[in-house]
Amino acid sequence: MVSGYQRPHVHRVAELLRTEGPARIVAVPDWFADLLVTRPEFVAEVFVEVHAAWIRGRRGRHEHLAHLAGTEHVAVARLVVPQLLAIFPVRGTKWHLSRMRLVAEAAVRHLPEDEVLATVQRRLAFGSMDVAQRAFWLATGLRLRPREFLGRMIRFLDRGNQAQSRRRVESCIADIARAAGLPGKIGVAGACALIRVFGNRYSPDGLGHRLSDSNTGFVRVAEEDEVREQAAHLVQRCVDHLSQESKRSASRALDLLARDPALASWHGALRHARRHQAERRREMSHRHPSLAEIADVMRCGPPANAYDLAEVTADLLDDIAREIRDGNADGWRLFWNEGSVGKTAANARHGTNARHEVSWSPKHENSCRDALLLLLRPHLARRRADAQPEARYAEGKRADIRVSCPGGTVAIPIEIKKDSHPELWSAIDAQLVRKYARDPGSGGHGIYLVLWFGDRCVVPRTGNRPKSPAELMDRMRQQLSAQQRRFVRVIVLDVSRPQVGQGDEGQTIPPSHIATNAP
Repeated sequence: MVSGYQRPHVHRVAELLRTEGPARIVAVPDWFADLLVTRPEFVAEVFVEVHAAWIRGRRGRHEHLAHLAGTEHVAVARLVVPQLLAIFPVRGTKWHLSRMRLVAEAAVRHLPEDEVLATVQRRLAFGSMDVAQRAFWLATGLRLRPREFLGRMIRFLDRGNQAQSRRRVESCIADIARAAGLPGKIGVAGACALIRVFGNRYSPDGLGHRLSDSNTGFVRVAEEDEVREQAAHLVQRCVDHLSQESKRSASRALDLLARDPALASWHGALRHARRHQAERRREMSHRHPSLAEIADVMRCGPPANAYDLAEVTADLLDDIAREIRDGNADGWRLFWNEGSVGKTAANARHGTNARHEVSWSPKHENSCRDALLLLLRPHLARRRADAQPEARYAEGKRADIRVSCPGGTVAIPIEIKKDSHPELWSAIDAQLVRKYARDPGSGGHGIYLVLWFGDRCVVPRTGNRPKSPAELMDRMRQQLSAQQRRFVRVIVLDVSRPQVGQGDEGQTIPPSHIATNAP
């Protein structure tokens, strides 16, 4: 029974609480607003009496329960919430769960965290609790102590067969999605766990899945569509969080997630996040050279950082290109196989062995790499840098050449492709950008070197076959984003055979040609 305090007020408060509530009327009566401030214990006593009867009888309105989370009900909520939470049954209906959510929200906002956690633990201790309510209390614990409750939540969601597991997910996704800043509170491992749990059940198609009512203009969402949308948004929030992390663990996590077959529908978003995260890591790890290092570079000392090393290497490849085309050593021969195949047709008719027809074929890619190393190493040695073949990078892959400074902490990859290689147009992204330039020592920098042999260039998926090294380089650059162009240098090295004058051994050598996009 309600204690005696002006019985007319008791009836007036009870009657107000049984109405549709302040949300449905023009304004809260002045006398009720005054009681909320001056006599919260009286309002609380009437509040509990009215709503306890409704909870037990599974009837009544909920508007006043929603207002418990408001700032004007703080004093009343602190008195009412613990009592009401103790009344809700451990096996209830959707009606009970919807009212419990409103009361628990007021608890999270107005009660001390330790008191709310004690309530959560007390409720979860009931073994007979229904699945929907257990999901709700686990989600509430997750909001308050993410790292403490994440493991329990994951085990709960993965329990049972596929259908049961999906029902568990559906029962808690709305409560988990409400947890502000959750990905940042559970760390890289926690974000990965949520991506795996929800990402293998819901695709990105759920993002923005809403229907507009043509009559009212209001957005209406079917229950199953709302679940899809909330799950997809949660996964996207976790992916975005990983993309903003500068830790090496986030890089490894995104790599693993992007290769997980169960997350196939999210692979595009995960790869995009990996590229963004790599760029962020590079920006945060970039170090401007000191004055002493700049002076050393100006004296032809070792490059100060990955950017300088990439610039120096690109300049040296420029010099090598000119040596190949304009030098008197016929440097282009290093990249070709030469063999005699017999007399020319004219000499065969005249019965002379004076001249033989020569067959030419491009060397294997590894042999071309070795030839380039022979030309590049002396130049690098003068800058106290070195180049080694077959450097190991991410996922066990090997770049063709690794150029490094003394100590090996700064190094950039060079990926070499002949113009006839079937992966000519895809390797710049699939290999150099995604695998080799991710190495911390490269700072994201790398060189994509194409060997131009002449008329053998692979035709791209769109457009015609490039007709010159310059055109090939330009087409390669168009594949890169503006951000990638800051770090990836495309060089097309012309090693084609010089034109031979008809009827004699004289050679007409075309002008020197190297195409590069080095900034």
